[in-house]
Parts: sequence; structure tokens; C-alpha cells
Amino acid sequence: EVVPALKFQELTGHHIETPGPRGLYAAIFVLAMNEAKYAAMPDDLRAILDANSGLAMAKAAGALWDVEGAANRAMVLERGNSIVEFSAADMSAIRTATRPVVDEWISDRGEEGPRLYEAANRFLAEFDAGQ
Repeated sequence: EVVPALKFQELTGHHIETPGPRGLYAAIFVLAMNEAKYAAMPDDLRAILDANSGLAMAKAAGALWDVEGAANRAMVLERGNSIVEFSAADMSAIRTATRPVVDEWISDRGEEGPRLYEAANRFLAEFDAGQ
């Protein structure tokens, strides 16, 4: 989605796609609301908000990103740019090379580090499986 906004299709002639549900990263978006303000809303408005948030909102946003991704892919190819897809071996090599960064992140969080890292990966695996 950032390709046209940052003009990547003009600034570079080469692009990379990463295979798998997460590629090289996972991004988390949060829509938050003050709990007291939510509780003070009339029931009918809370029902509308509830029906259009959570998993329903996440799926709608994901569908939009899928559409944008396909349009941006077509746009860069129409410009004659190349797209290289990393192989599973490439991804494994990148994950191996960057493991020290992950280990440092875990270590910087003390005793909670391993638990946080494992919990995040469990959550992402559950989400990937639920799609």
C-alpha cells in the first residue's frame, strides 16, 4: 500500500516479494477507545461499533490490503519493473542472519522476553490458521 504513496515504482526498478503469510514481518494495528466513553454510549451505538470492529474489521482491512497489493503489483510490472520472489531457502537464510536481533529483543525484556515472544508467535499462528 505504500508503493504509490512513496513512489517506489518510480524510485526503484526492482521489488521483492516474500512468501508465506507473514513474509518478513507482522504489523499490528489497534483501534482503541476509552473504556468509560464506550460504556457511556447508548446500547444501539455500542452495537454498531461492536459489529464493525474486532475480527470483522480486521478481515475487511485485510481484504482491502489484498486488493491494493494486487493493484500495486500490476502497476510496478506495467512500468517494466522486476519483482523477485524470495524462495523458502532465502527466507530461512534471512531469518538465520537476523536471529541475533530477535534474541537481543527477547533478552532486553528480561524474564518476560521469552514469554512475550512465544505468545506473539502463537497469536500470529492462530490468526494465520484462521484466515
